[in-house]
Amino acid sequence: MAELHADDPGITIVPHVEALAHISADVVLLTNVLHVLRPADIAEAVSCIWKLLAERKGVLIVSEIFPLLMPEQNAVPVPDHHLVMFLREVGFAVAQVSFEVAGCSAYCLAAKVKPGSPLAAEAIESAAINMWRQINAEFVANYADAGPMTSLEDQKRLLNWVFGIARIQHILQS
Repeated sequence: MAELHADDPGITIVPHVEALAHISADVVLLTNVLHVLRPADIAEAVSCIWKLLAERKGVLIVSEIFPLLMPEQNAVPVPDHHLVMFLREVGFAVAQVSFEVAGCSAYCLAAKVKPGSPLAAEAIESAAINMWRQINAEFVANYADAGPMTSLEDQKRLLNWVFGIARIQHILQS
């Protein structure tokens, strides 16, 4: 992606969370990113993004595909309602659009900073941990209530729940 936009001065590709503190932007796009970040990384990113967008009255665009198309080593599929609640809790007003892509649900969130002071990184991290716990509880309940797995779609959902439960446990223990 960085190579595609190397000659465009209006686009900055951020290679890691720490680099967010050193950019200026009116729009921040997180596409298939949050589901691979640990709570501390989410807190750092969201804290930087909140400050950046509050200064410029910009917008955060978050898009994800759920369930994930295939298991990724460090990813947990994040259902839209959990991410909406998280962003609202940490100081954003959020609008949502959901749609279907390749047989999967996709969503796009547009978030603007609410007036007020930014939350401390510790509070954002706590909200991220709480989001992961809620997702875990939902995955465990879905897994427990799963009936016979008779189709490929059933098996994909089951794999996403099992993989998600394992990854969330790893996240919460690290």
